[in-house]
Amino acid sequence: MNVLCTGNKNKPKINTIVNNLYSLFENTDHKLYIDKKIENVVKEKSFDYLSLYKPSKHIDFVVSIGGDGSILSAVRRMGDSQLPIVGIHIGNLGFLNKLNKNDFIKVFKDILTSKKLKYENKILLKASFINNKNINDSILALNEIYIKQGEISRLLTLDVDINNKYLNTYRCDGLIISTPLGSTAYSLSAGGPIVSYDVDCNIINPVSPHTLSSRPIVINCNNEITIKCPDKNSNIMIFSDGQDSRFIKKNTKILIKNSDISAKFLKLKNDTSYYEKLRSNLGWHK
Repeated sequence: MNVLCTGNKNKPKINTIVNNLYSLFENTDHKLYIDKKIENVVKEKSFDYLSLYKPSKHIDFVVSIGGDGSILSAVRRMGDSQLPIVGIHIGNLGFLNKLNKNDFIKVFKDILTSKKLKYENKILLKASFINNKNINDSILALNEIYIKQGEISRLLTLDVDINNKYLNTYRCDGLIISTPLGSTAYSLSAGGPIVSYDVDCNIINPVSPHTLSSRPIVINCNNEITIKCPDKNSNIMIFSDGQDSRFIKKNTKILIKNSDISAKFLKLKNDTSYYEKLRSNLGWHK
């Protein structure tokens, strides 16, 4: 197998984990490549380096070392060329990572001896921006798309349609469009519902709405959301998973729907159940 390793270069333990992986791959038929993004922190070995942007088709899967942010970054950087991914957790949050520093060697031995990789698809949101000059741009998100005022922190007015049918005019500090996977991220902190990762839906969640009757709504994931800002004086900014961002020009429509491309998370033999992760990460057992 050919594996591409990436991660958060600011994590002090990343070098140790990469070297342990190198030792595991050494003198085998398997090949470990290193993402050019972390090249400067793993110079001790003679690695081959590749870019995670549009990764080579001969890579079987990606391993991300860090927290949830490292997984989000890796998925975003792969763009239209999504490969199966698995995370080794050495960060603060671990909803998306399946391995930790204590068990990754044993699990990797099982992966490398398996005959076939199995993975599960996760929804990716695609936000497209269309203005009167017919200039198109788009971004992908695994957790959520977030829309807010650009430069001045004041109330934002947004008209929202679903499948070209008017839903509501939100007056709020911002608007979150979340996937089920992202329901435990920013949307949860803004009062949104926890939605099981295997439910085919998306969540529209206003942040600090002007009226208490503006509540989160769960919609079918096949619906297309159209968002317009009637306030010509507003400078809107849109964020993808808190990492990628765009300033939206006036008279621009934002179209949000499920992408034709899915993120691919590697399935492991002894995966922790989703509900066990909820109990652990949200402290329900305490």
